[in-house]
Amino acid sequence: TGRVPNTEEIGLEACNIKTKGRYILVNNRMETSCPRVFAAGDVVGTSLFAHSASRMGLIAVDVLLGNRNAEMEYHAIPWAIYTWPEVAGCGYTEEQAKEKGLKVLTASVPMRLSARYYAEQGTTASLVKLVMDEDSHVLVGAQMIGSNASEMIWGATMAINLGIRVEEMASTIFAHPTISEVIGDALNILIQQSKRRAGHV
Repeated sequence: TGRVPNTEEIGLEACNIKTKGRYILVNNRMETSCPRVFAAGDVVGTSLFAHSASRMGLIAVDVLLGNRNAEMEYHAIPWAIYTWPEVAGCGYTEEQAKEKGLKVLTASVPMRLSARYYAEQGTTASLVKLVMDEDSHVLVGAQMIGSNASEMIWGATMAINLGIRVEEMASTIFAHPTISEVIGDALNILIQQSKRRAGHV
């Protein structure tokens, strides 16, 4: 919040590098409009996170080394707010998914349903919400509120990135007692909702 790219008077015009305002325009391979010149991180304005910048840098290096198939994907970048309790998310919210024209099912489970979370945090505000594309059964979004949200979001991020079906995720055995067990609970709720919609329950 409050950051702006420091791209003025660094010679972009001399290299014919296209910009939009202060941001440098790049494609999904992090290439600018000037051959063999790449840009990554906050300066491109697409995802202002340190972990996004690291990934962009890796993509740029891959392309420089000849991997033309390397591309930056933006649909599964996790974010976290380090408040108390923490907040984290990845992919689409329910509203965003609907705006994209997806038909979705959602499941929300308080983290305090985990015996471990309740023992450690009591009734501190908590929630895991999963958003599933009803047609493909692929997870398209996840939002979490709770003391371990930033540490738990990676699993949903991987599932969204790889397009894993909810049924495949639900076959995972979660260690007990752990807070992440509530993700399994939310997955099973999605599966049951889907079966009811299909008339199988």
